[in-house]
Amino acid sequence: MRMRRFLPAGNYPSEAQSLVTNLGCRDLSEADFDGCRRPGTLGELPGEGRPCGPVIDVPLSCRAAADPVGTAVGQSVGAAVMSREIVSVAEIRIDAETRTEFGKGGARRTRRAGKIPAVLYGHGLDPRHISLPAREFSQAMRGGANTLLTVGLDGISELALPKAIQRDPIRGTVEHVDLLLVRRGERVTVEIRVVLTGEPAPDTLVNHDLQTLSVEAEATHIPERVTLDISGYDVTRSIVARDVRLPSGTTLLTDPDALVVGFLGAPTAEQLEAELAEAEAEAGIEHEATDAEIEAEAEAAADESGDGGGEGGSDTDQGDGDSS
Repeated sequence: MRMRRFLPAGNYPSEAQSLVTNLGCRDLSEADFDGCRRPGTLGELPGEGRPCGPVIDVPLSCRAAADPVGTAVGQSVGAAVMSREIVSVAEIRIDAETRTEFGKGGARRTRRAGKIPAVLYGHGLDPRHISLPAREFSQAMRGGANTLLTVGLDGISELALPKAIQRDPIRGTVEHVDLLLVRRGERVTVEIRVVLTGEPAPDTLVNHDLQTLSVEAEATHIPERVTLDISGYDVTRSIVARDVRLPSGTTLLTDPDALVVGFLGAPTAEQLEAELAEAEAEAGIEHEATDAEIEAEAEAAADESGDGGGEGGSDTDQGDGDSS
């Protein structure tokens, strides 16, 4: 992919200027970014007239082309920003075997052999009971829950997505897998992760309400995640599902008004102490007085008794004076 950019004369990005230097050119007007030394692209663009400065015609990677022209990484577009890097889930091949033993006993024997019981279904076909190599499957899942699998079975390769994964609640090992058959170009419904980056404004708490978004995408182009830059966000801001920029070809299914990220003001120490005291009072919790509180009460009592004794002495003295 190629993209043309207009640059003011003499104001060149460092990356472009370094390319010019490497090509041995005096300036961008002589640079040819395909490695030749014929004049650069200074002609008129159709319908736009002659530009006021040089026009750079350079090849861009897929990652760079994913961003709109003039949008820098971390620059706010609308209410939220997606990271420049758009990564689709991995496609991994895994060989399976037909499973002939069923029930708890058969499943245990399959796991002892280092394999995982699984079911392959979809497209109106009868479910097929298979077994997957446990180690290879665990490694494949490191790429995310939406990892696209090319399942090799009886000499035939089929695409499948993990639909449900059952794990041991204690050890965390995979106990059983449901695989859904898909085709290239077919659109599927999946959940993708929402990842936050950046730091909010000072004294701001982040409420990451939705950890995933439900989307529809092509089976071979499922985004691994969306990354939202929340740098500088404060209590006056919020991000709802409609604000999230999704990759091209991906459709949002989550309620557009659903709150994804909210921002709250951090409570002060006094507010925290007051809330804690109120909660303890409601729960009927009473605390024993600390040494400092005991000393303070003793000092206050001594002061009160001292003040009372002084006043009484003065009255007595005055009475003695009158009697004499």
